[in-house]
Amino acid sequence: MKPLNISLLFTYVFIMAGLNCRQDSFGNLMVRSEPQGAEIILDDSTTEETTDALISDIDEGTYELKLLLDGFEEWTDYVVIKADSTVTVDAELKQLTGALEVKSQPEGAAIWLDSDSTGHLTNHLFFGLAPGSHTVELSKDGYPSWDTTATIVADTTVTVGIDYSELNRLPLIPDAPQGLHEAVLGVVCEFSVSTTDPDGDKVSFKFDWGDGDSTEWSELVNSGTTYSDTHTFSATGTWPVRVKASDQNGATSDWSNTHMIEIKQANYYFLDDFNDYPLGGYPDWDNVSAEDGGSVEISDIHFGESGFSCKFTDPTEAAIARIGTVVAEKQKAGITFMWRIQQVGFFGFRAVDKDWSGTFYDWVSLYIIFDDGSRGYTGYICVASGSTGIPLCPYTPGEWYEIRAEFDQTARSFDVYVNGELKGTNMPFYGSLAEHVNEIHFIGFNNRTAGEVYVDDVGLYTTDESSYSYYPDNTIFNTWPAPNSCHFKAQSSSSE
Repeated sequence: MKPLNISLLFTYVFIMAGLNCRQDSFGNLMVRSEPQGAEIILDDSTTEETTDALISDIDEGTYELKLLLDGFEEWTDYVVIKADSTVTVDAELKQLTGALEVKSQPEGAAIWLDSDSTGHLTNHLFFGLAPGSHTVELSKDGYPSWDTTATIVADTTVTVGIDYSELNRLPLIPDAPQGLHEAVLGVVCEFSVSTTDPDGDKVSFKFDWGDGDSTEWSELVNSGTTYSDTHTFSATGTWPVRVKASDQNGATSDWSNTHMIEIKQANYYFLDDFNDYPLGGYPDWDNVSAEDGGSVEISDIHFGESGFSCKFTDPTEAAIARIGTVVAEKQKAGITFMWRIQQVGFFGFRAVDKDWSGTFYDWVSLYIIFDDGSRGYTGYICVASGSTGIPLCPYTPGEWYEIRAEFDQTARSFDVYVNGELKGTNMPFYGSLAEHVNEIHFIGFNNRTAGEVYVDDVGLYTTDESSYSYYPDNTIFNTWPAPNSCHFKAQSSSSE
């Protein structure tokens, strides 16, 4: 028996301690937020990243994710990271807010926050305001506006407010200016206004004439005092005149309502302000003389800032100033002049009816007087009507009055304005002349004391250029100054 040939086969198994044979197990995290810029925290450890950011190679597992941004609440959630995948997180951060209480004494002030009206009145509590600075403004009738800056702190109520009794109150808004509703171009128009100040402060006024021009602030006057200012409009049209008031501490009211004035074109065919004559002399017109102690002379007592006027005096008799220009029939025309009575007497303005032959038909078509009692209204400017008068308004000796008479020769009536205000309307003409012209007189009478009177800025005009005529070549009045020329005469006269 042959011996067996046996080979041994050994299998070895090696155990390698510590070798990890798993595949990769990392994932990624994409974190976005609105607003951006929040710090990203994982399991209370900073990632040194801010949103929006992609964080790579994060071990599989569950993590606590926090987002931190100043002014916003902390945002927290849990994320599960898986191998070979990216988790995306979108976070809407909630802003931290505070509250604001706005108060006033008395209550009822309108609240503006950050330049926007809130629609609320004091006292009011606002919630949900972002931390930081906010402007607060209060507005209450009769008081100046008040504003401050409030710093809002998260989860805190901030209070701001004002005690109005500690503030200087605004003057009341003036009423619309008082004055003429219509005037002719070039006429000085006067407007008056007043207001009161709740604190009793003195006030000043600023006019806006509506034609692009305005005044500076006036001098201070006592609360409740009527203040007047004048303006000459530079163009025709309808202009809105308004005014506002300011007290001595600078608190200013709103603008008043407007006063509308219509400025018409005036076609002047005679103007005289007496400024071109020598002081103490006569107007350079025709046939100037004085009788029975009366006088007519150029004076430096004038209307306006500078210039001269024409002065009439007669302590016992009368003075007459006759303007010999004519106004043709069937026209709308007018006269404007400044009048001042210094010493009370009987003195007036009249228009005389005359036909084309030069014959007087009536000494008085229209007659406006300073009444000394002869017409029953002592101290009044009147329209004379026979032996009586129609009172227009009282006058004060020593003050200037702007008189404007507009007459319609077709209707034979006239309107009278005093200091720009309509005082008499549709006053009837005297007499019944159908075709006539007018001569204009300033006149007193020998059976009345003329006193001391000043006349300035005399103008004759028409308001309808198409009908304007004064017949400069007419020779019928050859015994009088030629039409469109004038003279003054001081004389005794028994006719009224």
